[in-house]
Amino acid sequence: MLQTLEERTKLMKVYNYIRLFCKIPWIEKKLITRGICVALFCRLILYMLPFKYFIFFFGSNGTSESSIIENSNLNLANRNLRRINRVLPWTNKCIIKSPILKSFLSCFNIKSEIVLSILKVNNGIQAHAYIKLKEDMFFFRIPQYYDICTINSEIIYKI
Repeated sequence: MLQTLEERTKLMKVYNYIRLFCKIPWIEKKLITRGICVALFCRLILYMLPFKYFIFFFGSNGTSESSIIENSNLNLANRNLRRINRVLPWTNKCIIKSPILKSFLSCFNIKSEIVLSILKVNNGIQAHAYIKLKEDMFFFRIPQYYDICTINSEIIYKI
């Protein structure tokens, strides 16, 4: 039996997540499940293995490029990314959000690339990752950062 109010509150929070998950459409359930798996896999790779293995797993893009990118698909991917960020117990940074979003876009046959960029600050550099859809379409891009590379299977051998 639950003793404290904190334990009851935690249990109710989990129950509400499950109840809300059951109400959403099937395609969104698929995207959320896929996104959580990709987030766990990214964290495992980034914390346990060198960065070249991250490039190996997320550099290739096996989908065909869609000629028309529908805003409804982009909005659906972005909405489910926000849902995943609320559910997971850790804060996802751009290096985790980018592969999740790339996997969402591959479900809709939209070709995308992960781009790494840097910004020089006083005592060092800051890095950032974002998604590039076309020459003029981006997700999470910060204009002040300078692009250094696009993650694809060719740069595995350069690292």
